[in-house]
Amino acid sequence: LKRNTEPQNFSQNSPKIQKYLGIIYLLSITIMIKKRIYLDYASTTPIKGAVLKVMQKAQKNLFGNPSSIHDTGVKAKKEMKKSRSEIANILSVRGDEIIFTSGGTESNNLAIKGVIESFVEKGKQLSDLHIISSVIEHSSVLEPLRDLEKKGLSVTYLNVNEEGIISVEELRKSLSANTVLVSIHYGNNEIGVIQPVSKISKTIKEFEKENSAKEDRKILFHIDACQTPLYLSSLPVSMNADLVTFDSHKMYGPKGIGLLYVKNGTPILPVILGGGQEKGLRPSTENVPAIIGFAKAFCEAAKNRDKESKRLIQIRDYCFKKVIKELKGVIINGSVESRLPSNVNISIPDCDAEFLTIALSTHGIDTSTKSSCKEGERSSYVVDALGGPDWRAQNTLRLSFGFTTGKKDIDKAIAKIKKLSEVSRPMKTVKFRAKNEMEAESY
Repeated sequence: LKRNTEPQNFSQNSPKIQKYLGIIYLLSITIMIKKRIYLDYASTTPIKGAVLKVMQKAQKNLFGNPSSIHDTGVKAKKEMKKSRSEIANILSVRGDEIIFTSGGTESNNLAIKGVIESFVEKGKQLSDLHIISSVIEHSSVLEPLRDLEKKGLSVTYLNVNEEGIISVEELRKSLSANTVLVSIHYGNNEIGVIQPVSKISKTIKEFEKENSAKEDRKILFHIDACQTPLYLSSLPVSMNADLVTFDSHKMYGPKGIGLLYVKNGTPILPVILGGGQEKGLRPSTENVPAIIGFAKAFCEAAKNRDKESKRLIQIRDYCFKKVIKELKGVIINGSVESRLPSNVNISIPDCDAEFLTIALSTHGIDTSTKSSCKEGERSSYVVDALGGPDWRAQNTLRLSFGFTTGKKDIDKAIAKIKKLSEVSRPMKTVKFRAKNEMEAESY
């Protein structure tokens, strides 16, 4: 027989290869998560199979630049427009009110700095502008505010009560004729507390009505809703919001894509300069496959929200009971009633939280001490804002749940936390003594 030396053309079989690779990927992700106990869904979520499927197809067929006028570009733009409409329909907004970004951090920066930039361009001084936020916001809100403060902007940071909830009365007292923006998150990323955004919006509207004769300026309301679409409807109109931030990778979608809802007529300017994409507010070639995956993730979230929320509430409450029963002296951080279904955040006395997190990981359990977006800090500023003993903010452990989480996972995790937290106590004592010795030497 003559040996066939012709090179094989695998490109002819690429659809099959892509299909099999996709199946292998999904199986590997499922096996990996099932083998490990993943309890860090608030940090990021895996891409779901339905999302991955549409993204793989888009990666192959929709590589054109949506700004190009040839057929390949027009095809990509058409599918991007379709995805934008799908998200708009879910959120009950107009398609042209959705601005695609690289994620929640960029969306929050655009909302805050973009609004302030629009007032400055109209001739306002930063010292004449005022923003209200809270002390437990995500760092992508707090850091832009601190940056603007250094340049002269006035910012009021509302404190929270022992449950992590903002006082609407304190917000009302903080509103003034110079207030141009209120920026508050819907669900907290660390302690899972749900803020009363509807009451906040109502308070803002009442203040505007009472002071309409003195000041005709509208106070804008920005909501960071990155943590909520899987569990709460998060409709901008229902919340009376002017700007709302969403992030794909918090809802089983791809990383590197998010959006900012900008109500038509909202004064805002770009903070990145370049092309005219996204109504000129976010210049850059759009990531069409990621946008398509984001839209699919939004659709899946809306479809599964009610059923999955009910299931996770049972998991969360079961976890609370186990924690209180098994962990001596434990403190639950944040409100139990006004809380996301997926979140449990606790502080364990005399326990080194970082050691515990690393030790749990070596035993196949993924957890978190605080926000993954805030590196380099030993304690949680969010938990610190709740008050209580000094050790509370340093000894925090966050367990956040998702579609793979079951009661057996909770049983295994709490049993391991109980055992390892007892081991970490002497280690913490050694660290404390070493720290005191070093401080004594420094004087």
